[in-house]
Amino acid sequence: MKLKRFTILLISLVFAVWQSFAQSVPSGYSVGTWSGFRTAAATFTFDDDAPSHISVAAPAFEER
Repeated sequence: MKLKRFTILLISLVFAVWQSFAQSVPSGYSVGTWSGFRTAAATFTFDDDAPSHISVAAPAFEER
Protein backbone atom coordinates (compact mmCIF):
# COMPACT_ATOMS: atom_id res chain seq x y z
CA MET A 1 0.00 0.00 0.00
CA LYS A 2 2.87 2.39 0.76
CA LEU A 3 4.38 1.72 -2.66
CA LYS A 4 1.08 2.58 -4.35
CA ARG A 5 0.83 5.88 -2.43
CA PHE A 6 4.44 6.72 -3.23
CA THR A 7 3.89 6.00 -6.92
CA ILE A 8 0.79 8.19 -7.05
CA LEU A 9 2.61 10.98 -5.22
CA LEU A 10 5.60 10.73 -7.55
CA ILE A 11 3.43 10.78 -10.68
CA SER A 12 1.50 13.78 -9.33
CA LEU A 13 4.72 15.64 -8.60
CA VAL A 14 6.17 14.94 -12.03
CA PHE A 15 2.92 16.05 -13.67
CA ALA A 16 2.79 19.29 -11.65
CA VAL A 17 6.39 20.17 -12.51
CA TRP A 18 5.84 19.30 -16.18
CA GLN A 19 2.73 21.51 -16.32
CA SER A 20 4.55 24.47 -14.82
CA PHE A 21 7.23 24.34 -17.52
CA ALA A 22 4.79 23.62 -20.37
CA GLN A 23 2.86 26.85 -19.81
CA SER A 24 5.77 29.25 -19.55
CA VAL A 25 5.61 31.07 -22.89
CA PRO A 26 7.13 34.56 -22.93
CA SER A 27 4.70 37.32 -23.85
CA GLY A 28 5.13 39.15 -27.11
CA TYR A 29 5.13 36.02 -29.24
CA SER A 30 2.39 35.26 -31.73
CA VAL A 31 1.36 31.70 -32.49
CA GLY A 32 -0.06 30.99 -35.93
CA THR A 33 0.54 34.15 -37.91
CA TRP A 34 -1.76 33.42 -40.83
CA SER A 35 -3.17 36.06 -43.14
CA GLY A 36 -4.95 38.67 -41.06
CA PHE A 37 -3.78 36.99 -37.83
CA ARG A 38 -6.69 34.57 -37.97
CA THR A 39 -6.83 31.79 -35.38
CA ALA A 40 -7.07 28.91 -37.86
CA ALA A 41 -5.95 27.89 -41.32
CA ALA A 42 -6.77 25.30 -43.97
CA THR A 43 -4.41 23.52 -46.32
CA PHE A 44 -5.27 22.31 -49.80
CA THR A 45 -3.06 20.00 -51.83
CA PHE A 46 -3.21 19.07 -55.49
CA ASP A 47 -1.43 15.89 -56.51
CA ASP A 48 -2.26 15.24 -60.15
CA ASP A 49 -0.73 18.45 -61.60
CA ALA A 50 -3.72 19.21 -63.83
CA PRO A 51 -3.68 22.49 -65.82
CA SER A 52 -6.98 23.52 -64.21
CA HIS A 53 -5.20 23.98 -60.89
CA ILE A 54 -3.83 27.27 -62.15
CA SER A 55 -6.69 28.41 -64.37
CA VAL A 56 -9.61 27.44 -62.11
CA ALA A 57 -8.43 26.83 -58.55
CA ALA A 58 -6.00 29.73 -58.16
CA PRO A 59 -8.58 32.46 -59.00
CA ALA A 60 -11.12 30.76 -56.73
CA PHE A 61 -8.69 30.81 -53.82
CA GLU A 62 -7.70 34.42 -54.48
CA GLU A 63 -11.37 35.44 -54.51
CA ARG A 64 -11.91 34.03 -51.04
